[in-house]
Amino acid sequence: MGQQVLRVDYEPQFELAESHRKRIQAILKSRLKKADAVAISDYGFGVASPEAVRTALSGKKRAIPVSLDSRYRLTSFKRAGVTAATPNEAEMEALHHTTIGQDTAELERCGQATLKEMKLDSLVVTRGKDGLAVFHPSEKTVHIPVHGSDQAVDVTGAGDTVLAAYTLSMASGASPVEAAHIANIAGGLVVMKRGTATVSRGELLEAIRNAASEMTS
Repeated sequence: MGQQVLRVDYEPQFELAESHRKRIQAILKSRLKKADAVAISDYGFGVASPEAVRTALSGKKRAIPVSLDSRYRLTSFKRAGVTAATPNEAEMEALHHTTIGQDTAELERCGQATLKEMKLDSLVVTRGKDGLAVFHPSEKTVHIPVHGSDQAVDVTGAGDTVLAAYTLSMASGASPVEAAHIANIAGGLVVMKRGTATVSRGELLEAIRNAASEMTS
């Protein structure tokens, strides 16, 4: 099975226009009135910012899950109302100026430090072929092995899939560990597809049932 060997991203060279920023802010604030959760995918292009998130959430009367995946400035959102974060291992290494690899003690140190600094309800660190780790206050860290094959076909969109599945699960009442299991399965499915792929409700449910069956057999 062929694998992705090269990826080229064309990124904007200019800051987002103020008129566009205000329009996005207005739409976000309007949609948040009925929202049960928020997923923030910040690639550093200026659309998602701590200030924009904080302003949008300020009018929300009830607490909802607010999950974040930020490529370059995770901790900048620590006062923006974020309740959970889903960084990958490389982003954690860059944030803490370290190397994790197979050093689970260093992973634990970085995870706990981030959880405390950002005052999160939960933190999920995705680790590629090593699965993911779930951190939440006053609980032991849970390590979940990768779902399916550890030989990904195309990792494009894997992080966003995990973020979306985790947020949706939390909004549906799942615990952080339950949500992480579901997100791990969703991520495992999408990396076995070529290009920017999605996971359907049906295939996710089937994979969850199969995983549950394997655990009980």
